[in-house]
Amino acid sequence: MKNLISILSLTLLWVLFSPTNVARCQSSKKFAGKYADQLEPGSKLTQSWYHFTVERTKDGAYVHKLYYPDTRQITQYNTYSDDKLKRKNGLSKTWSDKGELQSQGHYKNDLREGEWKYFNSNGIRTGRYEKGEEEGIWVTKDSSGQLLTEYNYQAGKLHGPFKEWDGEGEMIREGSYDKGELAFEKKYKESKSTDFDGIFKMVEEQPRFPGCDNLDSLAQKKCSDEKMLTFIYGTIKYPAKARKMGIEGMAIVKFIVEKDGRVSNVEVVRGLCDEIANECKRVVEMMPDWVPGMQHGKPVRVQFNLPVKFKLE
Repeated sequence: MKNLISILSLTLLWVLFSPTNVARCQSSKKFAGKYADQLEPGSKLTQSWYHFTVERTKDGAYVHKLYYPDTRQITQYNTYSDDKLKRKNGLSKTWSDKGELQSQGHYKNDLREGEWKYFNSNGIRTGRYEKGEEEGIWVTKDSSGQLLTEYNYQAGKLHGPFKEWDGEGEMIREGSYDKGELAFEKKYKESKSTDFDGIFKMVEEQPRFPGCDNLDSLAQKKCSDEKMLTFIYGTIKYPAKARKMGIEGMAIVKFIVEKDGRVSNVEVVRGLCDEIANECKRVVEMMPDWVPGMQHGKPVRVQFNLPVKFKLE
């Protein structure tokens, strides 16, 4: 089995390849009834497998649905204009393994277009896309509807004024960006940036995988990412059943880096199936202690989200 390791922007991915699995490209009568009760009204089932279905709607579009097979929970819904599923056109949604809605919007010619919404346990982020790039005002609100941030975008880059508020409606920061670069800012009070139990989302110094001391910040970040990949590369295994059934996609693991660097509260937000979820959790729980995140010169608890892409070829 060949393995490819890569880092994309600020997110960490690793891709595991194996010989082509024909099962994922075929439809089987064996699974034709597994998700029959989740068929769209007026649609006709055209493909079915252990963890996905394809159906043709009454208006001629094709809907591809992914499920968490062990619970039958739908996790992805994408609309396509062709039966080869090459070009997204129409409604798109994603859910966590537990069924919480995570994103909702539309595609046009395979690019995000119009209003999109992104949900998490802390609130919602909304804005619009033009030809696949963020455009205009994007806002975030907490779970009670309180406005937290307001940012302007132009062609996918921060551009124009921005404002930030605390959870009580008091402004904490404002300024402006010029084509992605911070041009001006004014702080009115320090942002707590924590949830109810004191876990930071963003800090002055993010936690990092150990073994990269005495380097400048950019070199340190690159070194830490590479060491994490090396650890994962040597530890993770593509579960046999998941490989056999052709299950692939992006798993997401959430955990906390404690003040002393310990990894705790490991939770698989999206696991694709039980076998992959268990493997992701096993590997993360085996991680050595990290260098903790720092805020105002003191170590703090920081939440870390790790996306993991499993792909078969």
